[in-house]
Amino acid sequence: MQTGTDVAAWVQAIGSIIAILVAIAIPAWQRWASLRDARTDQCQQAKERAKRMVAALKAEVIAAIAALERQLFATKQTLLKIRAGRQAGAQILNHGPISPGSMIFTDGVIYRQVAAELGRLPADLVSSMVQFYAMALEMTRLAESSSSAETAYEIMQDLIPRALMCGELLRLSMDKFERSDFEFRVDLRPTPDEMSKLAKKVGYPLQELMQERGISWPQPEPEEAAH
Repeated sequence: MQTGTDVAAWVQAIGSIIAILVAIAIPAWQRWASLRDARTDQCQQAKERAKRMVAALKAEVIAAIAALERQLFATKQTLLKIRAGRQAGAQILNHGPISPGSMIFTDGVIYRQVAAELGRLPADLVSSMVQFYAMALEMTRLAESSSSAETAYEIMQDLIPRALMCGELLRLSMDKFERSDFEFRVDLRPTPDEMSKLAKKVGYPLQELMQERGISWPQPEPEEAAH
């Protein structure tokens, strides 16, 4: 039969064990909470950086899209006047190539400033961004290297819809990234319906666009044979 002394010893032993466990658990919990808070802070900081980058880049892309739209309108009008003049028997003089810088659609200042940090953004978004800015630069180079202004306008009339499509797809991806609260793993790919609407908006051949991106339209379900 246990005496009061034995019971007191057991209680003291259990209390000591509990005290040791508490002494171990509290620092461990504090470390876990500290790491959790640090990860939360890092995630929030990464989102804030992405938010600022996307906001700045989106503004630059929107400005470039507007410049492309203005240039496409002016290009079409100029070519129409040249062709109308020729049909009327007027002599169209070739004054040589266009002036350097007259067909720059974006200077890419913001893009160049954040280029080192693009790895913080989703890969699909970065790919679309690089494609758009590279295309804008290449278009300017082709226009300025043309032998005549008329040739430059003809090149631009063919290429601007493609650049507009790239720009609109990029803007769509940035919109999706913003709506996801800058979730890195969000799917930014356009749906066929979204691509169809954008292609119609900018006047880009939809079938060619789908082939470029390896996308096929969903085929309708075959109707069941009547019994």
